[in-house]
Amino acid sequence: MRLMSLRRSSVLLTNPDAKIEGLIVQKMALTAGAQEIRVAVINDPVFGPAILLGEGGSEWEPTKDAVVALPPLNMTLARYMVIQALKTQKLRDRHLPLGLDMHALCVLLTQISHLIIDCPEIASLDLNPVLCAGENVTLLDVNIQLHDTPVDNASRLAISPYPKELEQEATLKNGQEVMLRPILPEDEPKHLAFDNSLSDEDRYKRYFGVRSKMTHEEMAVLTQIDYAREMAFIATAKGDDGEYITLGAIRASIDPDNTEAEFAMAVRSDHQGQGLGKLLLEKLIAYYKGNDTQVLTGFTMFENRSMANLAKRLGFTVTFDMDEHLIKMDMKLK
Repeated sequence: MRLMSLRRSSVLLTNPDAKIEGLIVQKMALTAGAQEIRVAVINDPVFGPAILLGEGGSEWEPTKDAVVALPPLNMTLARYMVIQALKTQKLRDRHLPLGLDMHALCVLLTQISHLIIDCPEIASLDLNPVLCAGENVTLLDVNIQLHDTPVDNASRLAISPYPKELEQEATLKNGQEVMLRPILPEDEPKHLAFDNSLSDEDRYKRYFGVRSKMTHEEMAVLTQIDYAREMAFIATAKGDDGEYITLGAIRASIDPDNTEAEFAMAVRSDHQGQGLGKLLLEKLIAYYKGNDTQVLTGFTMFENRSMANLAKRLGFTVTFDMDEHLIKMDMKLK
């Protein structure tokens, strides 16, 4: 009771005209066996919002005491961030009875990333301290600052978030329902299974020669993309076991001037001839037309006449390079 009286007196001294209608009494957070950390979001003039992770405390120099990641984050990227913080000693695992839990911390970082993307009016965010006690994460103090004027994600984010609006349902010739959507980092295991499902002939056509199976590092490059600089659409469907599998993929990278995008495509060997390649290529064409790209280009081998014929039916100009033994496909989008 005496504590509440002191708090009320303090409020009145600071704001003498304040009208106090009541007080909230909360149970003090249990800090025994837990660890204090700090998570913040700053607004960099070049890169926009950036998420910082480090030790809790009032004295904090972001460039020295924290690791930095750019949103959007997913669980995989958040895990990389935590591992980097531990390796560089920006975050210390003190091995307390109820200390850091990797999964819980990654969930927190991912949720903060979603918050920053969904609420562009947030200019900065400071969570200090954050109490980590195993699976329980408690925010003891939160400071949020808002922008004075409205802003949008397109102008403030250095990395474009997942474009959910590009998801599309379609039906193949055999009646199978598929989902066409941009690729996600979480697709890495299934994308590796898709790549391994291609026949030797299809892999030869896709990669212009014989190549070994993809490594984790190579798959990470293919699945963790910046949607503003490249695009990859995949087609997924439920398999016999009820799990989603990848049936086909098409991707293209674009030059910095948004003049030309070069594409490549592959479809699972056991799902060819069902119109999936046509659906994927049409979706890519529509995307880059909407992106105001001028030219869409692709190359394929002489042996892949079916790809060349599909491109020609969709309006590409098809030419043969006899010296390189390649077929070139060009479409002017504007």
